[in-house]
Amino acid sequence: MKRFSAKLLFAYRCEDFEQSIRLCEERIVTFNARSPRHALQVARSKGRKARLKYKNDAGGQVYFEFIGIMDMVELFCEPDEVWYDIRRRRVPLERLIPTDDHLLNHT
Repeated sequence: MKRFSAKLLFAYRCEDFEQSIRLCEERIVTFNARSPRHALQVARSKGRKARLKYKNDAGGQVYFEFIGIMDMVELFCEPDEVWYDIRRRRVPLERLIPTDDHLLNHT
């Protein structure tokens, strides 16, 4: 098995109003996979499992949504290294997500 790291993009969305700028999280996850294609599957699964929804103080529904994979690399570093960042971004967020082919050719 090879070690990979993928940068996942998440966004907070509140049901009770439309936002042109959303609070986003970039999260890097580290995992083992057989191949780069398998690593894409594992990374997407991790992103989907991290989704959640809850009620805010005003009673509105808030969604923490998985947007996609921003980057992926095969790792040659220590097993416990991880990093994430939180920032605001303009929608549409999907324009930040590269194609599978780009991610596979980048590893």
